[in-house]
Amino acid sequence: MNFVLRICLLICVACAGCVSKNDSKLALGLASWESTLPPYDSVMSPKSEGDPSELVNAKTVSLEELTPLIEALNKIDNAYSGCRAYSVIELYKNQSEPDLKTVYSYDGSKPPKEVYSFFLIRNKKLSDFAKAQLEESLMNRYGSKRLPRRSRSAVVKIFLQRGSCYVDYERDMLRFSVLTETQSNYFFQNSFLRRKQYYNKFPSKHEYVIDMSTNRLVEYNILFSKPLSVEKLNGDFLDVFAYNSKFAYADSDFPISAENQVYFKHPSELGKAKEQDGGTIIVTRTDMRKVKCYDDLLNVKMGELEVLGFEPK
Repeated sequence: MNFVLRICLLICVACAGCVSKNDSKLALGLASWESTLPPYDSVMSPKSEGDPSELVNAKTVSLEELTPLIEALNKIDNAYSGCRAYSVIELYKNQSEPDLKTVYSYDGSKPPKEVYSFFLIRNKKLSDFAKAQLEESLMNRYGSKRLPRRSRSAVVKIFLQRGSCYVDYERDMLRFSVLTETQSNYFFQNSFLRRKQYYNKFPSKHEYVIDMSTNRLVEYNILFSKPLSVEKLNGDFLDVFAYNSKFAYADSDFPISAENQVYFKHPSELGKAKEQDGGTIIVTRTDMRKVKCYDDLLNVKMGELEVLGFEPK
């Protein structure tokens, strides 16, 4: 039996993600989408070309109110720079299919073929043959150049060039809601979706929740005005309509755990939406910590490996 390796990123949205007040709000978001979008003639414009966060709009937060958001995004960008180690549990939950689970660990300080340790891939254990293929793929990819990840603070400034920003105060939390017409590319990285660049050309809503006591990003949501068509490894397609991230911290600005959720529905058939047939992909990272990159241990400049998933045939 042959096995084909599928390289897929661990959920990394090319823009940084978002969060709503609760999951039911996400599910109902599409129905009320039009009522939340700003009219085209009210889209904010920069006061000056030098600072896109200096925006003018009757319902827009002031520049000073944007400071906590930019500072919090810079903190998590700094935390995610360099190499990390963590444990991962991925769950695929769908009403019409059995639940699937993938369990593995990652350690950027280990040699290339040892950075991933898989315990379960979509409910199946890794065979010796598949493990050998995986190690070979990791070695072949070692040293390959990767596009640098765009900083979250830079992304939100781009969003604000064509959008409106609102802020809500919720006890000790600040919720920044950005309604933007910016067209963006997204990557969903897990062991259930095919690695691909997905392009969103419709308006979207991004929510950033900041803990005022620590000035840290604790939640991030994206709600798409029209769903993204995302391909599963088996060739089927899902309509992704929302993405959610939550971060937990201990004593530093480096998250000790993170949970990402992708909310999806199956595409409509013959014009009738299959509302009852939806689900969620949940990726939970725990025991997160910074480590010295393997390349740094060797005093070479290669870059951190990012993989993966593969599909038995």
